[in-house]
Order: sequence, then C-alpha cells, then structure tokens
Amino acid sequence: MSWGSLGWTVGLFWLGIHGLHRLCGRAPADTHVSLHFLRVRVETRRWNSVHGLLLSRLQRSPWRPWLEAMYSLGLVVGVLTMAAALPLLLWTTWTLLKPWLAMPKMARLVRREMTLTPMVRSVFVLCVFKCS
Repeated sequence: MSWGSLGWTVGLFWLGIHGLHRLCGRAPADTHVSLHFLRVRVETRRWNSVHGLLLSRLQRSPWRPWLEAMYSLGLVVGVLTMAAALPLLLWTTWTLLKPWLAMPKMARLVRREMTLTPMVRSVFVLCVFKCS
C-alpha cells in the first residue's frame, strides 16, 4: 500500500466516522461520545452498577483469598512465560539465520557490507535479493 492510498483510506475512514456521528448523534443516556478532529472518546456508565454489585459480592465472598492467589499466580506465570519466550525467539532466529550466513556468497556479502556506506549497502542487499 502506498502512502497516498493509506492517506485516502484513513481520510475516508475518519469522514465516515464524522458522518455517522452527525447522523446518529444521539447516544444512550449513560454513554457519552465526543468527537474532536482525530480523537474519538467514548465514556459510559452503563456497567457501573453491575461492576459495583460484583465487587461488593466478591469482597464478602469466602473465595476471596483463593481468587487473589489465582490472580497473583497468573501474574507470575505471565512473567515467567515471557522470560522463557525471549530466549526461544532468539534461538529460533539464530537457527534460521545460521545456514543463510554460512553460505559463501552471503558470508562475503556480510563482510563486504560492514565496510560500505549505508547507501551502497542497501543497493548490495537489493541486488542480492533480486538476483537470487
């Protein structure tokens, strides 16, 4: 997608939002939609009563310590999973790049690229990928 078509797409999208806002300007009484240039803001109080009821029931619940422990466990599992995913991602990237870098043509190109200016380097990369 070119920059021009991206601009047209975003422009038409925002024109559509502004048009819908003008046509359907009425929101429910507990929802407020404000539109100012590129910023759309939606505020609602629709779920406040349900959220308050759930919160009051959970505060008196005998399950509260168990739910707090599960929430904390979820946090720890999430952090450990991200810590394990990073080395796995690096290992996978290295495994995929190692044969590509071991090819004599690529090794010479990588060595040659390190000494070239950025403009010449980009031309070399384009030539290698177009000619291969």
